[in-house]
Amino acid sequence: MPGGHQMSSKEMTATAVSKNGINYTTTISAAVAAAVGGVAPAYAQETGSSGIDEITVTATKRGDVSIQDLAGSVQAFSTEDLRNQNLFSMEDFSRFTPSMAYFGNQAGAGKIFFRGIADAPDTFIAGSSAAVYLDEQPVTQSAQVDVRLVDIERVEALSGPQGTLFGSSSQSGTLRIVTNKPDPTAFESFADVTVKSMSKGDASHDIAGMVNIPLAEDTLALRLVGFTATEGGYIDNVLGQTPSSENGGRTSINGTQLNTNAVKDDWNETTVTGARVAGKWFINDKWSTSLGIAYQNTEAKAENSYDPTVGDLQIIAFYPDSRDDEWNQYSLTVEGAFGDVNFTSATAYFERDILYIQDTTSYAAYFSSFCYYATATYNIYCFQPAGVNYTYVDPIGFLSNDQTNTTFSQEFRLSQSGENFSWVAGVFWEDRTEDWDFSTYTTNDGGYANSQGWANWDTAYWNVSPPVTDAWWFSADRTSWETLAVFGEATFDFTEKFSATFGARWFEVDQEKTYWVELPMGRRTPAGQLLSGDATDKHGCLFAETPCNASDSDNPADLGFNMPNATDQDTAIKVSAQYAFSDDKMIYALYSEGFRPGGTNRNRGAPKLAPAYNADFLKNTELGIKTQWADGRFQLNAIAFFQDWEDYQVEVVDPSNIPCAVDPTPPCGQPWQKGVLNAGDAGSDGLEISMELQPNESLSFGANMTFLDAEIKSEVPGLDAVGPGSKLPFAPDFKGSFQAQYNWPTSIFGSNESFAQFQFTHTGGSLNQVQAFVGGNAPQMKMAAYQNINLKFGMTGEDWEAALFISNVGDERGQLYHDVTDFEPFWGRQRTAISRPREIGVRFFKSWQ
Repeated sequence: MPGGHQMSSKEMTATAVSKNGINYTTTISAAVAAAVGGVAPAYAQETGSSGIDEITVTATKRGDVSIQDLAGSVQAFSTEDLRNQNLFSMEDFSRFTPSMAYFGNQAGAGKIFFRGIADAPDTFIAGSSAAVYLDEQPVTQSAQVDVRLVDIERVEALSGPQGTLFGSSSQSGTLRIVTNKPDPTAFESFADVTVKSMSKGDASHDIAGMVNIPLAEDTLALRLVGFTATEGGYIDNVLGQTPSSENGGRTSINGTQLNTNAVKDDWNETTVTGARVAGKWFINDKWSTSLGIAYQNTEAKAENSYDPTVGDLQIIAFYPDSRDDEWNQYSLTVEGAFGDVNFTSATAYFERDILYIQDTTSYAAYFSSFCYYATATYNIYCFQPAGVNYTYVDPIGFLSNDQTNTTFSQEFRLSQSGENFSWVAGVFWEDRTEDWDFSTYTTNDGGYANSQGWANWDTAYWNVSPPVTDAWWFSADRTSWETLAVFGEATFDFTEKFSATFGARWFEVDQEKTYWVELPMGRRTPAGQLLSGDATDKHGCLFAETPCNASDSDNPADLGFNMPNATDQDTAIKVSAQYAFSDDKMIYALYSEGFRPGGTNRNRGAPKLAPAYNADFLKNTELGIKTQWADGRFQLNAIAFFQDWEDYQVEVVDPSNIPCAVDPTPPCGQPWQKGVLNAGDAGSDGLEISMELQPNESLSFGANMTFLDAEIKSEVPGLDAVGPGSKLPFAPDFKGSFQAQYNWPTSIFGSNESFAQFQFTHTGGSLNQVQAFVGGNAPQMKMAAYQNINLKFGMTGEDWEAALFISNVGDERGQLYHDVTDFEPFWGRQRTAISRPREIGVRFFKSWQ
């Protein structure tokens, strides 16, 4: 609380060794965390415990601060919490974080949203509204990095705008994953083994280990971490036919097309392997340096999606939706002090390579459904073999995306904590790139190279010999962002009970993009505008920086590349005030801002969307109270928040692609492309409540819940049936968790204690996208509410824990995401990603010191 927190004797005992402000034996929590609604880890119970222990975080960048002393919403999971609750992935801990929503159809392909601030599920231009940090570096991407939670010191979920300290994409919140660091004071190691079985799928296993080696007493240490885990599949790809032949009545000249070669049981197996190596050198009492290398590879053989119209845990697909996701991080951190002023330099480089394959049979069938009779003479999406009846519309195909992301970041900051005044200030620089090559193929009847559309375009339109290829669409993107920011926060303790914080962040983001399309692969399509008055139907030049295709234009300067750029700069601020009634009761008021920077659209042809889009800001006002009662045995926190989302960015298809025959309003008949629209205003208001109760040394309870009202406040031009009152997606009205644990002393098998744990989570219903698309091919759908119950029983010894657990006791099909991007609903089919079915497993943990 303001005026300083007095440590209890128990906290002093737990905080055994500290160097440079870093505690090596951390305070062990008897509850998951303040404001988290967790339950006491069985492994960490202390005899004689007199209340709920304190959890500290480093979210202020000024050292360790108790969650109960922070003017803001923070939820934290310690090393013991993650192990005690069997939390390994982003999907796992999101269930126990009511302010955070997670959606995704496989590991490494998910997204997170805080407090209902969500736009579209398949964005790849607009930035994320929530940031992810791995130690000191932001690793935020459109598909978030799913760090395996092995030997993690703490996961911090910071709800609400964090724009002043954590920058762009910390608009609605920030997820911080902090790894355990080398300890030069003592040798330690552990082995952690989990084995699970599933009645409706394959078995799973997880093996992890760590060893911490002091190389020079109190001076130099090395920490090694390794893990491998295989999550057994549970989705069966069953025998079936193409959707166009099954539900469209349009069958191939070769007969019904079946997926015989792709049929497989439990085909969505996922394997995660990784390692971390970290070294730390304490140069003297004030200075230290750390070097870390982290590696992780995730191989998902198919999506965790099924089709309820086919059968439970079943799907009909012609290709597996596989994903190979590999990343590395290299980090160098220097910490020290100039007198009373602390200094931190954080340098990091992150590289991620992703290759995914996705079945597009439904997608291709949708486009080819327009190739009927005479339209096949000019429709490039006519996939039937050349020279056959035009009623053939039964393609089979897939897409591939090969992508590389890199991030180099550097942050310098200074901080000082005084008796009545504390501050932090710094500068942040980041150079980030994203390169991808995207190809879409048809593979049956000779592929696209022998299709009717290919042949007709060759003779009737191109008047050139197009390349021989089975890729009917290729697009590529090379984008770079350079960010510079200056930030600072200052806290004034006006009295022992009252304090205020003021913060700001100025940022500038420069973006450069090169984008091009080849239709089909090998034939670059023009970037310029189709001149309707040109009798030759050739392309003219629209912008000097986006010239026109030489093969289709009289302008030889056009190479078909779209090369826009944009610069955006602004300032985000934060103001808070808090008052402590006593050492364990406080209230606060907070105003904070978060942002996503603006950027550039692709601007091929003559789009209706603006060439560049602006930053969108989330302005948050919240009031909170944090209290402990009954000598620290009962904790109650409540936070009310009111958020205004101004000029929010949403990714849409540029409406200029509508054919002029359908809508003659210029511009029309332009190239298909996605862009970002500053849609207008939205808002998200809500209430967060967390409770923790430890009536005695053996029993503990925790509850955590978020009530949410997230909706659009203004008209949104260009979005079908979207306007004031429309709900934002991935924003359940209610999400909550409840946990209880009972511990009792035992002496069998060398144990000291046994425990029984009960977990219950509820996730309310939410929408899969903001666009309604009434009557369209990609409709808005609702993910149904679902519950999850977990049970765990075990015993602990001096340095080990053995447990039996049951996950998803009710075998619920928790809907994480209705994916309509490939138009399955047009054919009466569906693709729904779900949580894992019921599993029974055992876990054994052993440590050595």
